[in-house]
Amino acid sequence: QHHHQQQQQQQHESSGKHGGVITYSLRPELRELPEYMYHARRGPLLGPILQHPDDIDAERTLFLQSNLGDSLRMIRPTLLSFDSTGAFEELPLQTLALQSGRILMLDHHTHVFVWSGHLVKGAEYDSYREACKQRALQVSKHRLPAPEILLFNEGA
Repeated sequence: QHHHQQQQQQQHESSGKHGGVITYSLRPELRELPEYMYHARRGPLLGPILQHPDDIDAERTLFLQSNLGDSLRMIRPTLLSFDSTGAFEELPLQTLALQSGRILMLDHHTHVFVWSGHLVKGAEYDSYREACKQRALQVSKHRLPAPEILLFNEGA
């Protein structure tokens, strides 16, 4: 019995149990796996976003027939921030990205969302939103079905 207790203690120590919390280390090539799993669970393939079963089936069928890059974008979309210099910066998928002074483009493969914060929703920023739409059209020109591009304003 003492030998069995020593084996359990060694197993806990090797898995990284510290203060009642168990931590595991992933190999470097798997470091993004938890984030992809989180987004897969919350996204339209498995999550509650799409309401109708036909929409869910269509999304899943498209996912299963897509190449790796398209499938990964369907699981974890790309979020870009557009600045006044015309440059796009990729941002992590967090609610903190929704800042009032930003114009964001979220590419979810079947839909592209362009969001404008309330500080940049005036007519003087229309050229920036148009640049986002052009970027969305450029990156999605060979996709079937063509993604729907939706524009949103903060507070609307």
